[in-house]
Amino acid sequence: MSTLSVLTGDIVNSRNIDAKHYDTMLYSLQQTLTEIKEHYAGVYEIFRGDSFQVTFKDPIPAMRCALLLKMALIASSPNAPVEVRLALGVGGYRDLRNNSGTSSGEAFELSGMGLEALKNSDIALLSNITPLNNQLQLATQFLNFQLSSITPKQAEAVLAYIRCDFGDHQQVAKQIGGSRSNASKLLRRSGAILIRDYVLCFEKTLADNIQ
Repeated sequence: MSTLSVLTGDIVNSRNIDAKHYDTMLYSLQQTLTEIKEHYAGVYEIFRGDSFQVTFKDPIPAMRCALLLKMALIASSPNAPVEVRLALGVGGYRDLRNNSGTSSGEAFELSGMGLEALKNSDIALLSNITPLNNQLQLATQFLNFQLSSITPKQAEAVLAYIRCDFGDHQQVAKQIGGSRSNASKLLRRSGAILIRDYVLCFEKTLADNIQ
């Protein structure tokens, strides 16, 4: 496959997080990255303690994984929500190595550029695929607006929703340890249906436009 996805992220104002919450955040980050590696074959690297990069040879699940990470980090510390910037680059590559920090190419450059341009805890999408840019440029802005007000409890429900492949709310309730009605309420208030539709649109548009 000539196209890959590169997800680069860092924790906003990580130095201001107290030691207890920082350890909780780091554990959640490592666990979620391990989950992404096992289920989506994402090759990851953590550097400087609060930054990370994930490379996907199969580029299609990358946005789903970006939201997994974001929801996991928001849910990890209810009393002091963690903010994370994420930039997803979709494009070609020149040199792909086991260590993503020494790999190079368009997807890596786009991801790096996207992260540098972000100032807030948003998700940026940069690609060399015109239909993907046209379909999702405005939608990504709406996604960020929706995510800016999500609570840790809502993030926990959305995280479960993604993990069960946007399945029945009963599955979400089972994962978060509550009733189905409570799970449905959390998902509704989080805009989970819109988040699902955004992910599915990304995946379909990308699948339709790569070789």
